[in-house]
Amino acid sequence: MLRGLAHIEEMGSSRHRIVITEIPFQLNKTTLIERIADLARSEKLADITDLRDESDRRGMSIIIELKRGAQPRKVLNQLYKYTPLQSTFGAQMLALVDGEPRLISLKRALHLFLEHRREVISRRSRFQLEKARARAHILEGLLIALAYLDEVIQTIRQSSDAEVARERLMERFSLSEKQAQAILDLQLRRLAALERQKIEDEQTQTLERIAYLEDLLANPKKILSVIKDDLAEIAEAYGDQRRTRIAAEAGRISRRKI
Repeated sequence: MLRGLAHIEEMGSSRHRIVITEIPFQLNKTTLIERIADLARSEKLADITDLRDESDRRGMSIIIELKRGAQPRKVLNQLYKYTPLQSTFGAQMLALVDGEPRLISLKRALHLFLEHRREVISRRSRFQLEKARARAHILEGLLIALAYLDEVIQTIRQSSDAEVARERLMERFSLSEKQAQAILDLQLRRLAALERQKIEDEQTQTLERIAYLEDLLANPKKILSVIKDDLAEIAEAYGDQRRTRIAAEAGRISRRKI
């Protein structure tokens, strides 16, 4: 149910007017005014004496002046009954669910959205976990190289080519192929200039990240907390003030043709 926004103002001498400041979404203002005018001319809304549009840059303002002694609340209810100032909005919630088109309720749509976000965050976390583990593995190799820096440099210099150097590093320092390659990819002068504390700090941060991601993937409730935080960030970055108000239905108004 969509309802425009209107209020009643006193004009003095027992007269009132109704001021419409907002109309339902997709309703044409001219169409609404013409409908009200037709009802007034046919005396279906006999208490209306004047109708004019005073909308300007400041916003919408449709003025409906009433006869002396008219009951403004009654006239406003008649406007809701007989004009598009109040109307219903129908929506078919059609969505692909497991690859099949289905009509779903709003509650079901929200549930499916949360399941989708849960899967997205789980996949993202698994990807980030794999990446963090790979980085931790490389950092572990660099720390070994720093611990035996002189021997590592000597081993590389005494090797005839990169392949031999990689094999010797793997055998001498119990490194994996990826760790040995990461050491070889660094120039010797960079290897010598590496700051141990910097590598250790990054390793600590990486291991903490791994522990966080493992805990997240093991606890579905924590994934829901991430969904909540993500949505809060989106709302903060892109949200704006609502142009509509969601309110409890203020009594049903029977609808009949005039």
